[in-house]
Amino acid sequence: AQPSVLIVEDEVLISFGLALALNVAGYCVLGPTGSVRRALDIAAAEHPEMALVDINLAGNDEGIGLARNLRERHGTTILFLTAQPERARQARDVALGVVTKPYDVAAIPGVIEAVARHRRGEPLGSVPRFLELFH
Repeated sequence: AQPSVLIVEDEVLISFGLALALNVAGYCVLGPTGSVRRALDIAAAEHPEMALVDINLAGNDEGIGLARNLRERHGTTILFLTAQPERARQARDVALGVVTKPYDVAAIPGVIEAVARHRRGEPLGSVPRFLELFH
């Protein structure tokens, strides 16, 4: 089965584009939401295997704290979404990697597939465009 993916992104068009691309690719999409509180509620009910987390939520760095919470509480594998990859790298202890904006939404299912393979301990082959792995 495909992993469940929580989308936490406060730019509505981006979040719906991500949800659509992942739904079409057969993933179980949770959210999308731009709210930390809503993301925590969804995670408590659904225990997402993976999460795409925008670092800047409501103009703050809230995404990093949320990601840490998701990982510690639910074992969720985190990928940050951000236009500032250096901020993601500073929180590399929390996430498996970062997808740097602007990215092509159509590439995200391939990114999720690569991360799912990585989680299973399978060789990645090549790392997909837009993805930087930390580990």
